[in-house]
Amino acid sequence: MSSIESVVEKKDLDVVNVLHVDTGGGKSEAYFALVVFTSFYERMTGKKEGVSAIVKFPLRMLSIQQLERVSSIIIHAESVREKNNDMFSGSPFSLGYYVGSDDDFPDLYVKVKKTLHNEKKELISPAPISKIISKCPLCPPDSKGNIRLIDDKKGKRIIHKCDKCGGEYYIYQSDREVFRWRPTVVVSTVDKWAGLSSQRRARSLLGGSGSMCPEGHGFIQSGDKCEDKQEEDFKCENLGENTKNYSGPLLSIQDEMHLLREGFGTISAHFEGLIETIIEDTSNHKLKHITMSATLNGTRKQIEELYNKKDFVIPGRCPEGAGSQNDFFFEKKEGPKRIIFGLKPNLRDNHYASLRTLLHFAEFIINAQKDLNSDPKSFFIKFDLKDSSEAQELINQYLIPLTYHIKKQDAYDMGRLKDAVVGDRLKTHFNGSDVKGEVLTGDSSLDQLKEAIDKVRYFVKNYDPKIVDNGGLIFEPIYATSVVSHGVDLTELNFMIFQGLPYSTSEYIQALSRVGRKNLGIVLLWFYPNRVRDDSFFRNFDRYHNSLDHEVRPVPINRASRLGLQQTINSMFCAGIINYLSNKKGRPFYLKNHVSELTLKEKEELVEFITKTYGKGGLDINISDEVEKRINQITKGNAKDKEFFPNILTKSGEQFFRNQSGMRGIQKQLVLEVKPEDEIILKQKER
Repeated sequence: MSSIESVVEKKDLDVVNVLHVDTGGGKSEAYFALVVFTSFYERMTGKKEGVSAIVKFPLRMLSIQQLERVSSIIIHAESVREKNNDMFSGSPFSLGYYVGSDDDFPDLYVKVKKTLHNEKKELISPAPISKIISKCPLCPPDSKGNIRLIDDKKGKRIIHKCDKCGGEYYIYQSDREVFRWRPTVVVSTVDKWAGLSSQRRARSLLGGSGSMCPEGHGFIQSGDKCEDKQEEDFKCENLGENTKNYSGPLLSIQDEMHLLREGFGTISAHFEGLIETIIEDTSNHKLKHITMSATLNGTRKQIEELYNKKDFVIPGRCPEGAGSQNDFFFEKKEGPKRIIFGLKPNLRDNHYASLRTLLHFAEFIINAQKDLNSDPKSFFIKFDLKDSSEAQELINQYLIPLTYHIKKQDAYDMGRLKDAVVGDRLKTHFNGSDVKGEVLTGDSSLDQLKEAIDKVRYFVKNYDPKIVDNGGLIFEPIYATSVVSHGVDLTELNFMIFQGLPYSTSEYIQALSRVGRKNLGIVLLWFYPNRVRDDSFFRNFDRYHNSLDHEVRPVPINRASRLGLQQTINSMFCAGIINYLSNKKGRPFYLKNHVSELTLKEKEELVEFITKTYGKGGLDINISDEVEKRINQITKGNAKDKEFFPNILTKSGEQFFRNQSGMRGIQKQLVLEVKPEDEIILKQKER
């Protein structure tokens, strides 16, 4: 509600609204509601197409559940818009994933199209099911259709279509489709926007000028060809007209703000300034930033450095204190949300201890299920339960264990060693029971994440209590790293084993919140026995957990860091020409001869643009000098007139004449070579 005035009247755009509630407190639902409201309001007030909101995640691996939920919401919103088209006219509400060049979210439409064909290039029948959202949200709950990928040959895009109700949904997975169809909502990783320094078509998402292709291929940037990339599926020579586009996005949503820190946060801040400066030029308004996190400290400083704006934290705390009956936002519930046990092994490492814990967990569940099956009344009395239904529900809450590992290799080792420590004993002593499970790390694909989440839901939903007496129970744990710490919301997960304490309190809180989201969570934290830090936290276990929220440290970030400025100035320079000046001139500027054409006035405009993106005076670099050096490098060298000018800068060999490929910083190249005297010795040995 606090952001609606900003959307309607474009007020307080210099204030960042910070949503700060506990994990599982409804942050996602809050921004979903604001995004939908903004989309409808802009349609009602004349915006017929184009991007209304950008939703950014700081992780390279997006949460599959977030993707599924936001897709479902946009589909529902479009069904409402279509029914009320006289009030909300324009193109259908759509969603685009502007994430990165990989198998799940590639750069080209042709790469998505290839997934619809087999190795013989024959069309797969039935069409493949969407990786993002597999079941139709508009079908009845008891008979949902599958959402399948269908090639729209005319529009040169892949659409999502329900094989039951026939509903067609516009969800784009490739960069090229996103640029041409400018989705209502763009979901992206923070890193992806570094592409503004080399991708001239990205300005279409930020309100850049242009027109629609007369052959129905979508939007074309002013002065550019519809499609001229050699690797793409089609070619189209139609040129975009230099006409003002509908305004760019109004909302910028940043999830998990606490992860924008140190060098990553500094570089991200510069690109935030770049995005907003382009939108101000194309649309004559600033962005309304909404950020959120469950673990914040030093919020005012972080917001100032990230966005060069003021902050407003939502919800405010009740003046009468936490737990007051008059608290509008929070309700205090009795009893713990999670029970956490801290343990330290004496003789073996905590990896073995984690495996043994998994074994004891499996043994307990099997024995408890057998006791309930054989003597329900005694089971009710022992655990203070009313009936069989309540007792079985209690067991079902703890069927899937989750193990958390700081190192990727430890997670893989759980999967590798599970049989030796857990599986073999279950097979011999518990009627053929066994343990399998899934390893989830940053290496896991979207398919693997989706499959693991679906498997958890299916396992609990279809669990047969009699299986322990008949053929043995096959456990399906999840062995995971921090990839599950953000956005995995499964109420079926209520038992967790930590192999060591995460390096930061904020990461620990995020990981803890994967269990106990609805029912009581049980957490066993195995400390490393030979680490000083772990020993300290073990000895101060109660004190640390009683003040957990206060242990979250302020996020270190400095927008004006000299090294940060040096790392991004080349990207700001290239983006200023490729996206800012190109839009002003109404035609693409990206080659050497284009830079040679720049007038003195345009060079001055470029300096002003870059200065504005950084947003602070007294910078520790001279922007005018930096611009002049790069223009001279491009125009006075031996490169051909038709060469892509960012490549000319890269080939110069200057350390800071390269664009950011992401936002993790530029690493100085370290060249390893054999000394001349050693090379002589090696050659003599070869003889």
